[in-house]
Amino acid sequence: MERWTEWPLTALALALVPVLLAPHVLSLSARTEDTLTGLDYLIWGVFAADLAAKVAVAPQRGRYLRVHWLDVLLVALPMLRPLRVARSARSARVLRAGRSGVAAARALLGVRRALARRGVRYTAGTAAVVVVVAGALVTAVERGADGATINGLPDGLWWAVTTVTTVGYGDAFPVTAAGRGESGSIWSPAMRCG
Repeated sequence: MERWTEWPLTALALALVPVLLAPHVLSLSARTEDTLTGLDYLIWGVFAADLAAKVAVAPQRGRYLRVHWLDVLLVALPMLRPLRVARSARSARVLRAGRSGVAAARALLGVRRALARRGVRYTAGTAAVVVVVAGALVTAVERGADGATINGLPDGLWWAVTTVTTVGYGDAFPVTAAGRGESGSIWSPAMRCG
């Protein structure tokens, strides 16, 4: 079952990244945003149905869920939407951006499995996806902040490229605590690594 669904789910995970980030990095009409929200729900439904079917046939359900934790996160994170009412708009954007990061990680995992024997291509593709996703994530977090130097997707992509290549010109940099990944930011302790 996993062999049959790997490529379609990888493609959906890749499609989910721009669907989630576009409203935060581009100026869109209300109709376009509604369309993207509908696509978000549709893709989420496919992942939820796929996870439910695979858990139902798995001989060790708990082990399956632990091994496929990215799929569990893709399905579970949207269920936190009701909590958004109590959160600020910036926190809601970060949650959505975090979901897009999980989708990108899921997509990369699927591509890695499929292209395991093509190391250089996988590495170059992974680097490109990381740069684009990092640029979009920092744009979603920084856009509209006081004193922000990253105000649009081109700025975010420029920051990601200069950061990844260690050139670091310093003309674009995150100014928010969440953008810099500082403690005390809206990132919860559970989301931070060691």
